[in-house]
Amino acid sequence: MMMVLSYSKVQGYCLAGLAEFEKLAADLVNPSGYEFIEEFDNKTREKVICLRLRKPIPPRIKLVAYYLLNNLKHALDQALGDAALQCGRQDAKGIHFPIGKSPNDLKSEIKRRCGNVHPDLITFIEALNVCQTGNPRLYAVLSLAGPNKHRRIISLRPRNEIRVPNWNPALVGGRVTLGASRWVASQNKVELVRIGEGGYFNHDLQVSLGVFLGNGQPPPRRSGAYPHPRSHARN
Repeated sequence: MMMVLSYSKVQGYCLAGLAEFEKLAADLVNPSGYEFIEEFDNKTREKVICLRLRKPIPPRIKLVAYYLLNNLKHALDQALGDAALQCGRQDAKGIHFPIGKSPNDLKSEIKRRCGNVHPDLITFIEALNVCQTGNPRLYAVLSLAGPNKHRRIISLRPRNEIRVPNWNPALVGGRVTLGASRWVASQNKVELVRIGEGGYFNHDLQVSLGVFLGNGQPPPRRSGAYPHPRSHARN
């Protein structure tokens, strides 16, 4: 007989997983764990300044993130099933917390996953509006939960804008592009600055590195990163 975990137990697993994830993330973005490097792009003839981890992302943080995401989805499924029972449904079979990419997708998912659920509970679920345009943060997190174990769920990138302290125009010349690119998981690095042929950039950089759930694309401003910001200067 398969045992179904109660919502409170699953919630406990989520909180424990979150605490471990935050600790692992704090260790990962400690300034002693990464360095600035200079590379040369043969195609564009540009010098490139990157931030690179000294060691690969440890497998443990990926595993914790995977189970954290799936436990969160499981907890919401359990909570919705319990609520449906309290509101008069005979059992919770087939009840799953619905999300949809678009409002129309969400409407279809509510019909498919919330059959014979009390209308007041349906109204509550509709108000949560868990789709890309309605509740993008919750949608982004829950869409990572699922059977696809090869999906990338951990990436690193600067949390905010790259800072150049004590800006001095005399220390910059030629064509210089400042801005973070996507995290390159295979090389454990993120591009920060591109310097065109004949140009120069002699400033220090301050970067707050963060751990993100997902493929490395920035979420809504100041959300979704762990842990607290860290700054590191390029010497």
